[in-house]
Amino acid sequence: SIIRGPKLRDTTLTQGTMKHEGFLALIILILGISKRCFGEDFQKRCGDCWCISDPSTDTCPEFSPGHYDSFSDPAQKAYASFKLKGEAPELKAEDGTECYPFTHLEVEGHYAAGLPQCKAPEMSDVDSAVCAFYYHEADFCEDVEYEMKTYQSKDDVPDGWVVTHTGACGACSSAADLAVMGNKGLQLNKASESCGTTYFLLMTTKDPKEAFDGLWECMKEVGYTETCSLLWAHSISTTVPLCSGTCATLVGKPYTGDAPACEQNDCIKCSEDKTSEKFTIHAGRVASSSGFTQPIARPCEDIASISHEPPACVQKEPDARGNDTDGGGDSAGRKHKSFGMAFLILLSAFFL
Repeated sequence: SIIRGPKLRDTTLTQGTMKHEGFLALIILILGISKRCFGEDFQKRCGDCWCISDPSTDTCPEFSPGHYDSFSDPAQKAYASFKLKGEAPELKAEDGTECYPFTHLEVEGHYAAGLPQCKAPEMSDVDSAVCAFYYHEADFCEDVEYEMKTYQSKDDVPDGWVVTHTGACGACSSAADLAVMGNKGLQLNKASESCGTTYFLLMTTKDPKEAFDGLWECMKEVGYTETCSLLWAHSISTTVPLCSGTCATLVGKPYTGDAPACEQNDCIKCSEDKTSEKFTIHAGRVASSSGFTQPIARPCEDIASISHEPPACVQKEPDARGNDTDGGGDSAGRKHKSFGMAFLILLSAFFL
């Protein structure tokens, strides 16, 4: 099911209230959605491959253990219930005040313009860094407590700890955020694009801070933690005004070109050029660093192989595709209904 944003008040949009030229792009997007909303299969990633393979070999790597489309229901629910011991990474400035992750960009009318840059997570500049969990023993999965810590490399991770993603721990590294990624799988993009559409409507009629808060609340309803939702809200509210003009011309078009190159279209490039690097630094966990596939084709070597190893209460023997064998996992080959391009292409990956 598609997770939709907060219900908007009935508002008559006169010429005077259409504060953004991008409103026309929204109308085009809605028309595109109405054509693609029913009965159309999810777009393939890159030919018949789940990633962009090496053109010189033209061979698709096996979708092996360590790669995921989603978790089984028991594993997802367990991750969602785990309790973090200690403080989670914050999205704050160096002095602990409110911040903006994308100060390198100029976004007219954004409420966060003028705020200081967010402080990067510890060891986020170390290429070999990994984020790891340590699970404390408990009689029931719902009572499991865990610790989270960044290590300089996987070789430095002590026995008993498990790597949960490559890169330093960040705003979206928690087990709860992993549960969201594993629960919705490829549907996460639809939830995010719905929140993006909601924001596009809100920013034409509301105070910039009100519009942002509505977007932030929408992302929390998706299931992300408070801080991860805040980062997503900053990313969406930044890319929507900067990329809407480019993206409106590509409604209904494939996200990527023909195999084997599968080059991203200009809309996706716009989003990634604007926010992807900073988003990944502050999030810590993104789809590719956690071993998850995405609807937008990515180079095979960019998708980490991560053996998510929850406590024994939820561990099951993985099948050949990296999904749990109780049938809850969603295979890479399964088809999905497309909600339309909307603002999926404005997000970084899910981007990321």
